[in-house]
Amino acid sequence: MVTDRRADDLTELALAAGRGDRDAMERFVRATQRDVWRLVAHLADVSLADDLTRETYLRALPAPPGLPYAEAAAICHVPVGTIRSRVARAREDLLGADQTRREGAG
Repeated sequence: MVTDRRADDLTELALAAGRGDRDAMERFVRATQRDVWRLVAHLADVSLADDLTRETYLRALPAPPGLPYAEAAAICHVPVGTIRSRVARAREDLLGADQTRREGAG
């Protein structure tokens, strides 16, 4: 159960992580990883939960500007190639979403 105080602390960590605070990012992931894993295991499948949990954090907590791929990989505990592929996939998703938006507006 999440108390109001814990929710406030997690919110502060998330906001700091979003501003590029690497320590806050690591603490936020550690504090929420178990809950995120349980949620994705419930929504998808236990066998996919590890990958989906990592994907969730990689998409939700973008690397601070200028963070080298190697550092991002170390923070997320994944190989550098995973970071590179996630960035490439995110770019493709953004371009696809932009194209869909343009088609819908035109």
